[in-house]
Amino acid sequence: MAGPWEKYATEESGPWTKYAGPVDEIMPTGEALKRGFGYEMSKAYAGVAPMFGGKGKSPEELAAEEAALSEHGGFPASAGRFAGEAVKMAPTMLIPGAGPAAVLGRVAGSAGLSAMMEPGDRTKAAMIGGAGALGGEAVGAGLSKLIRGPVAQPGVKESYEAGLRPSFAQAVGGGVKRFEETMESSPLIGPAITGQQLRSMESFNTSTVGKILEDLNRDLPEAKQINVGEIPAGREGFLKAEQAAKEAYGKLTENTSGSMTPEFESGLQGIRDLSKSMRPEYRDQIDSIIKHSLESRFKPGERVDGVTIKEIDSELSNLAGKYSNSAIADERRVGDAILETQSQLHNMMELQNPEYATQLRNADRAYFEIRQLGKAMTSSVKDELATPSQLLQALRAKDRTGFSRGNLPLQEYAETAQKLVGNRYPESGTAGRLQAKDVMAAGATGFIPGFAAAYAAKGLYAPAIQDFLVRQTFKEPGLMRLMAMDAAKRTSPALGAAGASSTLNR
Repeated sequence: MAGPWEKYATEESGPWTKYAGPVDEIMPTGEALKRGFGYEMSKAYAGVAPMFGGKGKSPEELAAEEAALSEHGGFPASAGRFAGEAVKMAPTMLIPGAGPAAVLGRVAGSAGLSAMMEPGDRTKAAMIGGAGALGGEAVGAGLSKLIRGPVAQPGVKESYEAGLRPSFAQAVGGGVKRFEETMESSPLIGPAITGQQLRSMESFNTSTVGKILEDLNRDLPEAKQINVGEIPAGREGFLKAEQAAKEAYGKLTENTSGSMTPEFESGLQGIRDLSKSMRPEYRDQIDSIIKHSLESRFKPGERVDGVTIKEIDSELSNLAGKYSNSAIADERRVGDAILETQSQLHNMMELQNPEYATQLRNADRAYFEIRQLGKAMTSSVKDELATPSQLLQALRAKDRTGFSRGNLPLQEYAETAQKLVGNRYPESGTAGRLQAKDVMAAGATGFIPGFAAAYAAKGLYAPAIQDFLVRQTFKEPGLMRLMAMDAAKRTSPALGAAGASSTLNR
């Protein structure tokens, strides 16, 4: 009994066979297009017909037609074949969406259709059709990303607004950042990258000081806010911030007062108890400082005015600085005890002056931050800058529990900076010396190309250029770019079908 497809299986009844016969001369363009298209339809029919009891052209007949088209059809015949393949893959375009499931569905559909309409090696056809569809989908997604432009890593915009200045590659991250890191050691170009890395690390330090001052001034009346002007990188910037914290706390305490309460006494006694494990001479030093620098100023039943408290706070700060910078471990522990004494004083002031509690708390937070930054900066004797890792280590050493919860002051900012600018500190001045050395090392025959490469890199890594490029990574595209991005995404199914067609039409 004849199958339902048998009437299409002969040359006389096949709907496209009149365009697919052999030829003896170069075909006209229109005829070549039709014959190329007809050949693909005949080939598809030859693949599908046996599934329904029919019979299409034999492999020998199809091979003869393909050879004739290759010899006499030229580009028009190839275009006709491509159109035929596109028609065969068109059903996959009916699967909507841009997500992984939709893309996988279209790729699987292309593989299935390719296998179904292939009269020869169906497994190979499925693999080629699926691969081509996947490539086409990737082109559509890639076009959308290209139109959108590079996108910054999470946290770049906020860090940039806070004063951090990463390079463009650091802002984008991924392979772009890794490529820049590999180029750092290359001649001519590497020194420009090193110079940018130094700038990034310096900006981390200055922006960290800026954030500390921001915390310090939060909730302060404008008249009492601290403005230190330009913040230089290194020790000078740190000292400015430290002095500002002291000044702010002094201004706040002018209108406050305090008294010795049981809670305050208990806190001071706790410091004494912790010092019992120390050698007697250092334990006695802590007891003496608490007694003479603080407790002696408080009279039973009387409140101490803000001027006196300001003097106590200043005296404790000076003593803490003296002991904390000592090379002797026990003396540094004395310094820590003094800082804790100062912290108890601040807590007392916040509790007893509720109208200034928030401002005093902000000042105390800023003072905590500046102390941790100072510890991070002294982690390296050679450099005056702190790396993000050194700051994180200082925070962790101060409060391991708070660090594990991720809620310490400056912690989130330092963690983001660590991802962006890393932890290596290039030596100041090295970049310029290396660049000059590389240019001279190019020799007489390569001096001009070497000079051009070095200063092209220097221009690319100029602060203004890098900042401009970084800003582009977190700008949202305008209406026209959004429309173009959407159009590119929508073409993915069509490009996937085209990709499958182009690989099958091999």
